[in-house]
Amino acid sequence: MKMKWIWKEVFKKSSGILLAFIFFFVSELLMLIFSYLVGTTSQDYALNWTMIIVGAAIGWMVAVLLSPDTSAQGKRLKRGAAALSALASGYIIGKGEDSIKELLKPGFLFTPLVGFRVLAFVGSFSVSLILVFVRREYGKPPFDKAEEPSLEEEHFS
Repeated sequence: MKMKWIWKEVFKKSSGILLAFIFFFVSELLMLIFSYLVGTTSQDYALNWTMIIVGAAIGWMVAVLLSPDTSAQGKRLKRGAAALSALASGYIIGKGEDSIKELLKPGFLFTPLVGFRVLAFVGSFSVSLILVFVRREYGKPPFDKAEEPSLEEEHFS
């Protein structure tokens, strides 16, 4: 694989996208290394890594919701986002209220292991969100509105 192809096709000749990729991989790698400094058992390491991976996955999903490729995709994503927000605001908050209260207690939240997990989740979420959003928003070529597929064309072709 030639470096010229990677620069042209993956990074779309944009140093901003390249820097976002570098920042993502360096920060994720540092979080994974730090997870060994904070944890003491293999279960701690596994849960630390899980928090980092889940944070990155949710950040990716939110970035895709925020930056659809076409207006048709945007319409579908809005419906999905509405369903997810209804689920999150209703069921998850209602059933998880006690867990959220326990998590937010200063005596629990500010312990090194729990504090690291919260910060690793938020950091991984944020970095992933930035990377995917920048890549999708600034890495796509401009398109003509006439070339954009409609909902019917996209589903039935």
